[in-house]
Formats: sequence, C-alpha cells, structure tokens
Amino acid sequence: MRLRVRRQPEFRAIFLQGLPDGNELKGLINVAIVVDGDTVQIKENQSPGAEFSISLVLTNGLHVLKVICLNSGGEGVTASIKTFTGEDMPQIPTEGKPTR
Repeated sequence: MRLRVRRQPEFRAIFLQGLPDGNELKGLINVAIVVDGDTVQIKENQSPGAEFSISLVLTNGLHVLKVICLNSGGEGVTASIKTFTGEDMPQIPTEGKPTR
C-alpha cells in the first residue's frame, strides 16, 4: 500500500494487489483512516488494487496519518506517513549575540 498527502490536504491511498508472501489479495476489505490516533473514517468494501482519496481538515502542526486494512482475518499491516500542515515558521533565537 502507498500513501500520499498533497498540500490541500488530500489523503490518497493506493492498495497493492499482492501480499508480502506473494499470494494474491482476494475479497473486499474495509479500510480505517486514522489521524493522530483517532479513526476519522472507515471505507467499506474496497477492492484489492483500488485507489481512493478523502479530504481532511487538519489543524496546523505535525500529524500522523495511518491506513489500516481489515478483513475477516483481522487487521493488516499499517501504512503511515507524517505530514506537517500550516506555515513552517522558525522560532526566534533566544541565545547568542549579534555580530557586526
């Protein structure tokens, strides 16, 4: 599975059809989208190889976005990405001396 975050922010997940052991993924899966530890959406009945995107409204700051695939066998491997939203402003220096 691949995750991509665009500036808007748009969250896009692409599901690969194969499993790590080389077997083909079969059947429909449910997908949990998790932001900072909270499940924000569950996409049901997704097909292997499918692609979907959702729009998220995130506060300014660093966030961890995760996608977890679920089926009758339980939870699959989690895919995650860290992203920063908002303006990245440096802090004002608090130490040091100005030079001429």
